[in-house]
Amino acid sequence: LDLTGKFLTDDYSVRIGFMADVRFDYVAVDTSPQQSIIVNTINPASADLHFRGYSKVGPVPQIPDYYTFSVTPPKGYSQPSGDFTRYGDVQPLLTETDDMFIIMHHGDEISVNFDSTTTPEGMERSFFLYAWGYYKNKYEAVSGDTVEPLPFKGMSTYPYPVGESYPYDPEHIAYINEYNTRHY
Repeated sequence: LDLTGKFLTDDYSVRIGFMADVRFDYVAVDTSPQQSIIVNTINPASADLHFRGYSKVGPVPQIPDYYTFSVTPPKGYSQPSGDFTRYGDVQPLLTETDDMFIIMHHGDEISVNFDSTTTPEGMERSFFLYAWGYYKNKYEAVSGDTVEPLPFKGMSTYPYPVGESYPYDPEHIAYINEYNTRHY
């Protein structure tokens, strides 16, 4: 985010608001002079959606232990119903910010691979993962109990008002019929 001119003093405090149990590993404000950069976009070479299981979650703060997991959801998880994305190759759904996305059930995981590239001599490389997603909380009281209505990029709010709808044109119907075939 370009925060140029947003700070009225030398205090660079920023408050980031988000839902409970969401943690950021690192947030920084760079006050150094702008440097020229080269931005390369690398799309996933492959992506596989599959069931992984549920990470053990410790006491408050509830930090997951990604090395210890079970196949049974923790107590309190919702049991959402609807049509979720089928397991297998989902790489085509990760290349555009559009209304054709992966619908994951809790316990699912996507393994994503990228082709490697070399870093030119004398340069440094940083990686940023760009993701566009919609999130329903794990607690039934917050998320409801169905996948539908599907969100879409042009919606005014969610849930969207009468008169707005997920686009059900031939392209979107083909996506639904090909990918969203795992019914709970």
